[in-house]
Amino acid sequence: MDNNEDNEFMLESEDEDDEFSDEEDEVLFGQDEESSSVEEERLRVQYADAEFSDEEDEALFGQDNRVVYFSELRRVKHNDTSGHEYLHLEDIEMSTSAWARVGLFLGNNTHLEMLNMRSCELKVEDLRVLMDGLTRNNSLRKIFLTDNGGIGGAEGMAVVASYVDGNNQLDLLDLMKTDLDEEGLSLIVPALNKSSIQHLILGDNQNIFNS
Repeated sequence: MDNNEDNEFMLESEDEDDEFSDEEDEVLFGQDEESSSVEEERLRVQYADAEFSDEEDEALFGQDNRVVYFSELRRVKHNDTSGHEYLHLEDIEMSTSAWARVGLFLGNNTHLEMLNMRSCELKVEDLRVLMDGLTRNNSLRKIFLTDNGGIGGAEGMAVVASYVDGNNQLDLLDLMKTDLDEEGLSLIVPALNKSSIQHLILGDNQNIFNS
């Protein structure tokens, strides 16, 4: 898509007031602290399940992530089996709504085997919406969550444990440098024992190794 097409899409979107409500646009541009959590959840689910065109998804992921969308995410979205069997999203920062879309893409994908999300500054809510989609995926074998320091506590590991528990296709889970603590570890271990995971990477989590 060239600059002229980008400008044309932006102008068309401004004219289509009935396409997104004010509340939906608020999610894309950021909500204030007083926004209702119930409303956020409703809109999150709506973004995860909606059928967006590639241009609409490009707008959601933002100009900063335009390259990774067209080089990586679009092939996953369309379940392109001619591409690689891995998805690298290293050092990519996105909104929670965008992570919900990634979860949907992965949930509908049938051939991807490795997901790398190293250093994406994932928050617990990002992880939650992502895992919502991953529960529908039956092909992933390896997941790397390395260097996402905001997910190693009880809340984040409860999300991971819910995904891992009973998972019979995953072989490797990398939780290195996630600030994993004892409470988080106590949640993930029972789930691991009910999964097919053979390789667990926990290095550089000082909260557990120095305790």
